[in-house]
Formats: sequence, structure tokens, C-alpha cells
Amino acid sequence: MKFLNGLGKFFALIFSTIYYFLLLIMLFLMFSSKFITKEFYVKTIKKIDLSEIKIKEENNKTIEQLLIEKLEESGIDEKTSKEILKNEKLKEFVGNIIGNSISSIITKEKLIEVTNEDLKKIINEIPIDIKISDEELNELTNEINTAIKENIEYKEEINLDEKVISIIKFIQSKYMYIFIMCFIIINYLLISLLTWSFYKPLRYLSIPTMLTGITLIVTIFLPSLLINILNVNLPFNLEPIIKVLLNPLLIPGILLTIIGVVMIVLYNIINKKEEQDTTTCQVLTK
Repeated sequence: MKFLNGLGKFFALIFSTIYYFLLLIMLFLMFSSKFITKEFYVKTIKKIDLSEIKIKEENNKTIEQLLIEKLEESGIDEKTSKEILKNEKLKEFVGNIIGNSISSIITKEKLIEVTNEDLKKIINEIPIDIKISDEELNELTNEINTAIKENIEYKEEINLDEKVISIIKFIQSKYMYIFIMCFIIINYLLISLLTWSFYKPLRYLSIPTMLTGITLIVTIFLPSLLINILNVNLPFNLEPIIKVLLNPLLIPGILLTIIGVVMIVLYNIINKKEEQDTTTCQVLTK
């Protein structure tokens, strides 16, 4: 019997280790799949602060300063330039273009083209008086769409298999969440069978769950830390962009860490009660 218990515990440890790596892989796949959605780029561009990104080749001037200088050359004052660069609708417009382009490259879906109406809305949002004829507007729309199409044609070497595209779409869907929940439940039941206990899987799955959360949190700070430690020479500081890109990992990381801690506490409470009940039964039988 001791041999079987020992064997059960050994396989429970194996399953808990597999659980950690597979859960981590699935979560990273879910996160990375967001990189090809329009919504991701809209949110990211809205959050990136151009005043924080410095270009080394331009005497450490920020992207915001360089763009303001370009706009000032066109006769637009600094205050108005800053308003243009911080305009939420303009950021959303740029995010939509990037997101649609990347989504079209990866998933081979039809590209959503920019329309005259889209440009009119953006022009109306900009805090300067721009007079543009229908002909000029049409020409500008065509130029933007041509530039996007040329960029997509240049990237068409990224030729993904239909099966890969289907997997990406599945990862992006709500079914991925259901799949992860089923995966956790199946692991719990398997470890329950191996340990002949309904509460002991809490012990085996708590540490991997907590470690998954900690791994996600560490991932947010690790790239910036490595860049500074290794003194990597980059043309501009990546930290503000990395921060915006990886910050969505923070909430899942904290939640999983808390869930892991709660599982440990629950296991200890139930286990202590079980031991007390066993002791009471032994006393009564004597």
C-alpha cells in the first residue's frame, strides 16, 4: 500500500509539473495572439507616450520633440502640435490601420481599406483649420490605401498554413478559456485519482499556479532588466514600449499568484481538520 501511495504521489508531482508548463504556454499563446488583433494596436498606440521614447541618433530627443519640430516646419505651433499628437481619435485611426494590416497579413482576411469618410472624421478632430477639396481627399485616401497594400505585398512572404491560421483564431476565441478550464479540471481529477483524495490536488496544483502567476509578473520586468544589465546598445529606449506591451500580463499574474496562495491555505485548513478527525476516531476506537 505504501508503494502505491508513493507511486501516486510521484505521478501527481509529474502531472503538476506538466500542468505548470502547459498552463504557462497556453497563457502566453493567448497573450501573443493579441498581437494580430486590431484592438490590441488601438489600445497600445493610445497608451504609448511619445515623450518617453528617446532616439539616440537624434541627440536623445524624444519622438514627440522630433514630430513637433516637423509640424512647426509646416507652420503649426508647439501647443497645437502637442494636441494633434495626443489626439485619441488620431491614435485610434493609426492603430486601426496597423491592426488591420497585420491581421490581413497573418490571417489572409480581406483588408479593410481607409475611406474618405474615415479621413474626414480625423481631419475634423485635428485642432487646425484644414481646407481640402473632394479631389484632394480622394487622392489622399488612395495614397494611404496604396501604401498599406504595398507594405502587405512586401510582407506576403509570411505564408501561414490554413491549419496555423485556424489555431490562431481558436486561441483568440472564447473557446480557449473553456479549453483552459477543462484542462485545469482534468488535471485536478487525475491528481485526485492518483492521491485518492479530493482535496490533496490543492497541494499539488497550488505551487504551479502560484509559479505561473509569478512567471507572468517577472516577464513584464525581465526584458528591461536584461537590456540594462547587458547594456544593449539600441537606437532608442525600448522600456516605455515594452511596459505598454507587457503590462496586460500583470492582472492575470497577480490573480494566479493569489489563487495559488488561497489553494495552499485551503489545503492546510482541510488537511488539519482531516488529521484532527483521524486522531478523534483513533481515540474513540481505543
